[in-house]
Amino acid sequence: MSSRVIPPVAGLNGTGFDKLASAAMEANDAVNDAIRALQECAPHGRDYLTVSEHYAARDRHDAEMRKLYEVRQYIEAWVHAIGEAL
Repeated sequence: MSSRVIPPVAGLNGTGFDKLASAAMEANDAVNDAIRALQECAPHGRDYLTVSEHYAARDRHDAEMRKLYEVRQYIEAWVHAIGEAL
């Protein structure tokens, strides 16, 4: 994911910054909820027949968690960029 966030530009015909920031914060809350939910269903060794299956499931789970963390970082950077643009 690119670390550069391109903030919106305030304009007469554009969406207000308050609405943009509010929507981004709602998105951030939703991603945090998804992170907590996915943490709750993390693979546990007792649920797999072999250690290798457990490790494979854990690796996949960790990869998906990293994607959610990246989305959260993007949203946080975007909200910060909006604040900087004000």
